[in-house]
Amino acid sequence: MWGGLLPPGGKYKTAQQAWCYSPGYFAPAHYRTFRDFLIKHWQKEFDDYMPPHSDGSPTTLDEMVQAFNSAIVSGYNLLWYSSCSSGTVSNWVGVKGLAVAMDYVLYREESSRITIYDRQGSPDLEESFGARRYLNRIVEQYRSSSTCDGGELGSCFRNTTSPYRMANAFDLEFNATHTTCHGVPNEPESWWAGFMAYPTFTAFVAPYDEIGAEQMTNWMDTFSSICNFSKVDVTDFTLGEEPEGAICLTSYFEASQAVISTMIMAGFVSPLEQESFSQAREKVKILKDEILPVLERVSASNAWLLPALGALGALAALSMAAIRRRQRTSSAYSHLAEELPKSPSASGACESA
Repeated sequence: MWGGLLPPGGKYKTAQQAWCYSPGYFAPAHYRTFRDFLIKHWQKEFDDYMPPHSDGSPTTLDEMVQAFNSAIVSGYNLLWYSSCSSGTVSNWVGVKGLAVAMDYVLYREESSRITIYDRQGSPDLEESFGARRYLNRIVEQYRSSSTCDGGELGSCFRNTTSPYRMANAFDLEFNATHTTCHGVPNEPESWWAGFMAYPTFTAFVAPYDEIGAEQMTNWMDTFSSICNFSKVDVTDFTLGEEPEGAICLTSYFEASQAVISTMIMAGFVSPLEQESFSQAREKVKILKDEILPVLERVSASNAWLLPALGALGALAALSMAAIRRRQRTSSAYSHLAEELPKSPSASGACESA
């Protein structure tokens, strides 16, 4: 189905769909972060690592920055044409909600200004699209199709511990609507897969004109109460019991999506501050001084292991710098109360494809 970024003909001809990649792999916040890091920290000697053009001419930093920006714009256009009014896409609605929500919280202004192009490659000035508008589609689907009001605390778990009332928004067994359309002809994966459900919850970080800030906060609190962690040992997971709940899975893939999603909803992911990179370098230095002797002994018989672990250590330190540690006061999601321009209606996306 997906041919990657390969042409329709020639030596590197794709056997599938040309010039196309899965929307599930679209990660705009990551592209912007890589781009900004290059702009701030590029040095002339790095030019030697750049692959040359096919004619042998050198590649420049400006071209790399343009490539990242192009990947962002083309990815949002792909999302525009391959998504329904409910937010479902032709590959993993949940994962897409998470990636776009991260773009919204890290690049709120930039992610709201996306140029949509028509099938002839010309800007479509009548269309407006961006992270907030896409996330609002998912919010509206929950609001209109759930058989409970997550904006009212306790509404969705009356006489049950199952989240089935919210599952109705995307569960085809309960006749969920708007999950297929012109750009999404195939039915989506089950909502009951943890890696599908949790990322959709992050859509509520973006303000929606039809729901007030308090209700948006309550929706996220409702989602966060799906799992019961009372018997989980938070210091050593192996000593306690697993969390209880219908979509409270502990396997790597499902759990990782749940952890990242809840971090975004709780406000623990924020833009990198100017001084964060210097702080990260200091953490990397400490990590190197303390851990390097151990790694050298461990990797003595595996020449590839040391550089790989060193790279992971550096990545971990940089990731730590991206997590905001702040004391929350009256509301964990107070950012939802701020006034933002009204977003266009989410309807009609499929017909535009």
